[in-house]
Amino acid sequence: DLAVLPRSVLGTVLLERGEVEAAREQFEAVVEVASPTRRPATVLALLGLSRIRRYEGAFDAAIAALDDGRDLTRHAPRSSAMVVALEVSRARTLLAGGDTEAARVVLEQLAPGLARHIVAADVLAAEGDLAAARAELAAAPAPRWWAEALEMELARTRLEVRSGGPGADARASAVLDLATPVRAAFA
Repeated sequence: DLAVLPRSVLGTVLLERGEVEAAREQFEAVVEVASPTRRPATVLALLGLSRIRRYEGAFDAAIAALDDGRDLTRHAPRSSAMVVALEVSRARTLLAGGDTEAARVVLEQLAPGLARHIVAADVLAAEGDLAAARAELAAAPAPRWWAEALEMELARTRLEVRSGGPGADARASAVLDLATPVRAAFA
């Protein structure tokens, strides 16, 4: 529905800019008017709310938002972009909350593809096996478009930072320069 999609996108841009409360307002407004015709916008808003809650340390509330999103996509194939985004976010939330075992369960249910390799690397890194995490990323299929390439670079950067490598700060800066909100919202 065209009335709520701009609010979901605006919320995402605001969140990327660090304007958390303004983003939360946009996401909550979308969720309030959720309906079957507004699924994509609602799922995007629920993903945003989940990110906010994860960063606030409210892991159960973050998972609840993802559960709501998964309910909306229950008939979608597990390879659909919305389902993959929800499950990747679920794994990251579980890892942030320290539940590596549950994140591994989510990993096992992810559809094959780049996102699965990235989540596998995140899980392996959380378990302390940085060499296996690097190997997992090396075995990943090549990104098909810029957003996938950015996700791959972010995964590599997380590993570099976790390992304390000499280029960690420079690499993080370079990747974050690519991830400007304007590019993310309009590309």
